Amino acid sequence: MHGDRLKQQRAGVFVDTMRAVGTPIRAVRGYQQPKADVRHANRYRRDQDDPETEELRGSALATATATLRHTGRQRQPKTVPTLRRETNASIQSTARITKAKAAVLRSVELEAGQELNALDRCSLALKQTLELPRRTVWLVGRCEHKRAQRPHQAPDRASELLAEERRVAQHCKAVLEQRLATTTALMQRVKRSRAALAEAIADNRRSLGLNHESYSVSVMRTPLPEEHVPACVVDAKALLKDAKRERRASNDAMEAARADLADLSSQVVAALRAAIKDHREIESKLHMATGLNRRTTHQAERQAHLLENARERNAGPTSGQWLTTAERHDRPMVRAHNSAVGRSPRKTTAREVDSGFKDGYRTFSKSLDQTTRDLKHNATVRRRLDEATHDRKYAKLLDEEVLRLRTKYAPGKRV
Repeated sequence: MHGDRLKQQRAGVFVDTMRAVGTPIRAVRGYQQPKADVRHANRYRRDQDDPETEELRGSALATATATLRHTGRQRQPKTVPTLRRETNASIQSTARITKAKAAVLRSVELEAGQELNALDRCSLALKQTLELPRRTVWLVGRCEHKRAQRPHQAPDRASELLAEERRVAQHCKAVLEQRLATTTALMQRVKRSRAALAEAIADNRRSLGLNHESYSVSVMRTPLPEEHVPACVVDAKALLKDAKRERRASNDAMEAARADLADLSSQVVAALRAAIKDHREIESKLHMATGLNRRTTHQAERQAHLLENARERNAGPTSGQWLTTAERHDRPMVRAHNSAVGRSPRKTTAREVDSGFKDGYRTFSKSLDQTTRDLKHNATVRRRLDEATHDRKYAKLLDEEVLRLRTKYAPGKRV
């Protein structure tokens, strides 16, 4: 019996004195070997002469039979989770959360890159739009300098619009410069935030050996708990919201600046064309007035010549030997007229004749002096008309030059 037990121990079978030989033992992790048939198991040697052995054999068989019945009716319990299983579950959960965190970091980094490109385009558009008010301020200065050369010209509608255009252009220039500075500062902040996100992604990759294949659809769909969201992600999202808001404000400012400057530019051009039209109309009226003045001067000169001749004829010879029949007061026609109207003919004395000549001379002299004064006044008016015509013509040429200057150096046109 002792030899059989040694053989069984060498063969790897555990033998208990209270268990029949060949009875299988339940394996680890819930695995159960098939039931052994006691009838075909190794038996003790029959010893008819030893009753104690027979008694022990019967007791062992009874114990084995009861144990098999009990284990057959009762289900074997499962093994409880071990420390290894708990550790593996914790590692898998940490890896899943870390991968989800890396995916969130990667998505925010991509969004930050897109927003950085959008801010770059916005800053470029601001720089291009900023040339409009700068060119407008320079152009308005040139136009005002040109129009200041007009002689004796009061401020008109075009001058008021030029001053308004300068004020609006300076305001738009200040607003766009402020927006450009804010956009540049936001670009620097987004770059720093993107660098922090890239560093956090690198840390996650180094900690778990992540690669590009780790950002799968399942990982991207895995929600990341709020307590595991990195601080750099929260700051980056808030910064991206500020950047988008700033881009919208910059776009609105650029649209408003373009609209205001274009509206004022069209008004200034219309006012300059209206001023040129007024200059032409006034110049034509001045030419007509110059013509009338010239005709009046010619008529006055002719009248003065006639008055001078009449005065000289009136101051002709007074003695009888030098008087002609037409110059006599007692000529036949005068006598016939006096008899026809019933006037008694009388002989005019020399004093009356001399007094009449003197009165006529004074009258002709007064008329001639007035005509001479009229001629001098007409000459003064003619000189003023010529000066006004020259001024209007020069002002028209200056406004035309200003209009050509605005057309050539208009904002947005390459010079």
